This record gives sequence, C-alpha cells and structure tokens, in this order.
Amino acid sequence: PEVTTVGWSFSDYKLPFLSMSFISTEKINESFLYFCFLVKKRKRMKKQVCVMGISKNDDTPFRVMMLKEIDGERTLPLIIGQAEAQAIIVALEPLSLPRPLVYDTFILVAKTFDVELQEVFIYDKKNGIYFATMVWRGLENKTFETDSRPSDAIALALRTKAPIFLEESILANFGSNIKDKV
Repeated sequence: PEVTTVGWSFSDYKLPFLSMSFISTEKINESFLYFCFLVKKRKRMKKQVCVMGISKNDDTPFRVMMLKEIDGERTLPLIIGQAEAQAIIVALEPLSLPRPLVYDTFILVAKTFDVELQEVFIYDKKNGIYFATMVWRGLENKTFETDSRPSDAIALALRTKAPIFLEESILANFGSNIKDKV
C-alpha cells in the first residue's frame, strides 16, 4: 500500500476555531474532514532515483553524493558526511569487511523482527537541509514510517534493494540536467 507523508501543523491551514478555549465535536469533525481534503490534495509526486556516484575529496569533511532519476537525465547533488559516504560506498561496491557496519547490524535486527524496508522517500528541503522518510513493512503487513537523514536512509536502501524516491518538485527546483553539463 502507498503511504503519503505530509508534514503539517494546524497553523498551516489557518483554522480559526483552534484558538478558542472550547472546541465543539462538530468543529473538530469539520476540521478533520478539511484536513483530510488538504492531505489528499497535496499528494506527492515521486521520481525514482539511483546513486550515480560519490565525490572523492579528502580535503574536506564532506562528500557530494549524486542522485540520478531512473527514467530521465536529471541529477541532484547531496552533501553528506565522510562516514555516511563510506557506508554508501561499501553498499555500492560490495566490499568484504571484517565486522558489520551499524547499517548492516540494523538490517539484521529488522529482519529478526520481520520488518522490511519498503522504500526511501526524500520529500522536502528546508534551509538547505533535505528530509527523508523510510517506509517499513512490519508484522501483519502493516506499514509505518520513520524520519531519517537522506544519507542514512540511502545507506539502508542500498543494502536491502529498496527503491529510493525523490519528490518531483525538489528535482525540478534543485536538480540539473546531465545533458546541460556536457
């Protein structure tokens, strides 16, 4: 089942009755229906992406991971830390390590409890920071979401072969076309 992530607060929708000290059940139900309408209206457009590569620059504490849309030519650079870059590189180039990384251990624990990563979705960018959610399938096929940094979510997705999605508007606003760089 598809899960839609929506970040919201009542102040976003300017519902005047929420400032009152007494809220009637009728007003709560009316607001809930209004909120459900807005959530449905704001359904996200997802584009599947893959990790195209990670920069190799030892002079800085950061690296640049390049994401590329699967069915197109647009790319998006993400700045990530060295440790996260190393974890992603290990997943991309199956290297044999003497001991598991924390990401590998996390996946083993999740499998032990019959929890599986279904997808990663990078859904927002605020003040230069990207936000992601991971959609999991657990017991009785129930899905749930956890908030995550995109780099950590991608490191887990690569290990589990879960698809990685990017909000279309992020790609449109902050991405670039490979053909424009050639």
